[in-house]
Amino acid sequence: MLYRRFYELDSATDLTGFRMTPFVNEVARIQATALKDRAARCRQLATTFYDQRIISELEAYASELEGEARRLLSGGPSFRRTSVG
Repeated sequence: MLYRRFYELDSATDLTGFRMTPFVNEVARIQATALKDRAARCRQLATTFYDQRIISELEAYASELEGEARRLLSGGPSFRRTSVG
């Protein structure tokens, strides 16, 4: 859940003034872990192929998943877009 603090400045918020509650942080951590696990499976699968094109695609997909996981853990823009009314 996101909420806005109107009564004082808070250095723990982003520039929009919204702060993520621990619940949102926990969901982000769980999703990031799932993405990292999927990336690890892709990398493991890549080792079973001989075709370099398939290996490259799997490695690229794994890198994208890991990047998305890093973004989730850093509190990236997708959470900030979901603001209240």
